[in-house]
Amino acid sequence: IVSMSTPSTTTQPTLNKGSTITKIDYNDLISTSGAKSEEILDQIARGFGNFDDSLGIIAITNIPNYKDLRSKLLRLSHQFATCTPKPVLEELTVASAQYQVGWSHGQERVEGKNKFDTAKGSYYANPLTDD
Repeated sequence: IVSMSTPSTTTQPTLNKGSTITKIDYNDLISTSGAKSEEILDQIARGFGNFDDSLGIIAITNIPNYKDLRSKLLRLSHQFATCTPKPVLEELTVASAQYQVGWSHGQERVEGKNKFDTAKGSYYANPLTDD
């Protein structure tokens, strides 16, 4: 999920082939009930679904304290990647899930079959199901 701090608008940015980024207001996301909940689920399906215009991106807008939270997360992510002992990172790597959950470093191929991207690491988590 991509986070944005810009206000929500009724028009969405247009990208190639008529695709648009799905935007969901943070307040709508956390206070959903009834029909609004169905609307949010439809927006999520549109953003991540199997549609010609789905980009696999959802932007959450109007996140309170976004700049401070982002700065804190970036500091913590650097600390996690550089200070966590290698055996711990290996325990958090889930090869059986094709590195789509947990820690991933040097698994993504770039520039052909035999070259791997070791310049970045990723930690994938689902805040709805992961502790």
